[in-house]
Amino acid sequence: MRITDRVLRSFRVARTYRENSQKVNCVDYSPNGENAISSSDDDCIVLYDIQEGKPKRTLFSKKYGVDLIRYTHGDTQTVVYSSNKLDAPSQQQDGK
Repeated sequence: MRITDRVLRSFRVARTYRENSQKVNCVDYSPNGENAISSSDDDCIVLYDIQEGKPKRTLFSKKYGVDLIRYTHGDTQTVVYSSNKLDAPSQQQDGK
């Protein structure tokens, strides 16, 4: 499909999630397309089941914050993310 102005204007919101109290700063999809994961300014990581359309798990990173979450290459269980607070080491979470 060619992405034209007309195509973009035809897009509509299909579902709204309300797990976060502040804005979502990043979303990534698992390599197998079964899950999505988000990071948000309220220091939450939310794992979503794409087929069910529901959140599966919520993790908190209150000490370091969370931003720019990504699945690792070819692995559907591991994600990496950056901190959004000063003096914080990089973090890795196992999504099992």
